[in-house]
Amino acid sequence: MNNSTQQFLRPFYTIILTALLVNAAQAQCSQTGVISPSSAINDDGSGAWGFTTPGYAVFGGQSFATASATLTLLGGNTDNLKIQGFGLNIPAGATICGIQMKMSKRASGISILASVSDYRVRLMKNGSMNGSNRAKGANWTGTSTTSTYGGPTDLWGSTWTAADVNSGNFGVSVSAEINGLLSLLPSAHINDVSMTVYFSQITLPIKLVSFNGQLSTTKDVKLTWTTSGEEENTNFTVQRSNDGSTWSNVETIAADATGRTTNYSYTDKNSLRGKTYFRLSIRNSTGATTYSDIVTVMDRANLSLSVFPNPAAESATIRSDAKISSIRLFNAMGTAQQVPVTKISDNSSRINTSALPVGLYYVDVDGEMIKLLKK
Repeated sequence: MNNSTQQFLRPFYTIILTALLVNAAQAQCSQTGVISPSSAINDDGSGAWGFTTPGYAVFGGQSFATASATLTLLGGNTDNLKIQGFGLNIPAGATICGIQMKMSKRASGISILASVSDYRVRLMKNGSMNGSNRAKGANWTGTSTTSTYGGPTDLWGSTWTAADVNSGNFGVSVSAEINGLLSLLPSAHINDVSMTVYFSQITLPIKLVSFNGQLSTTKDVKLTWTTSGEEENTNFTVQRSNDGSTWSNVETIAADATGRTTNYSYTDKNSLRGKTYFRLSIRNSTGATTYSDIVTVMDRANLSLSVFPNPAAESATIRSDAKISSIRLFNAMGTAQQVPVTKISDNSSRINTSALPVGLYYVDVDGEMIKLLKK
């Protein structure tokens, strides 16, 4: 491709790239839709001429907020027309991507020697003008024309929070510049003002405080979990696996989604023989899915349970493939023995046997018995 061809195509590349960037921004951000205001007032004294019917700016049709020049001045700008009350409800914590304002405008009494154009178009934060002036340079025509200011990625030279745009004082301030000879009376007409706010909402991940599984004496598996901060969560799906890699859905449970700390439980009556793996598939309101850590539960029929040393003198260590919840000690007559038990880990504990008489004992580990000799 020669240089002349490249120079010819460069503007088209720019247009295509700009369109792609805008589309990408719109795809990443949600929008409020076109929102109309509820009020428009003239800011008296902010310019040379006031808008005599400011309330018409919130409506469409043939009625307009109108500001007209007088015979006493050759030119100047109108008062600010303050348009507010958009009633936005952007989710708290959302990021504002861009703000777009549209309005219909036309001029009357214009000629080669008399014109109307934008003087100031600025957004309002907390009731005051804020950020950059987005006024356009072209003269208004005698035909009502819709003009667009800002856009999906335009923040108007400022920073915005959800609270800023949700405020009743958020809005736009517009004024026009009128120029003409003494014998001419140009007028500026504005109506059908609207606003669209583009925003992205980051869904905070749920906090899974705990997730545990316990095999009951009936060989059912009881799963329990606790969450906090799950306003955007919709449901949990309990998943089961025999190898820790291939998963099947067992049950779906609706989330509380109030943001408070919540306890959940589910009992699986069809757990697999041997070692069974469980996890939670957690789905939020956007459709995104995350997974909990994996909980492993061992069928007691295949449980490896050991005690050492055996015979024991001062102490004995109990070790299990599964998490140990309780340990009890009985003598040969079935009488419970009170002995100190020290947890070493989830799967092992140490019992103090120093005060026990010599003889045969039975250690009950979560319902499973194992013999222990005291020497």
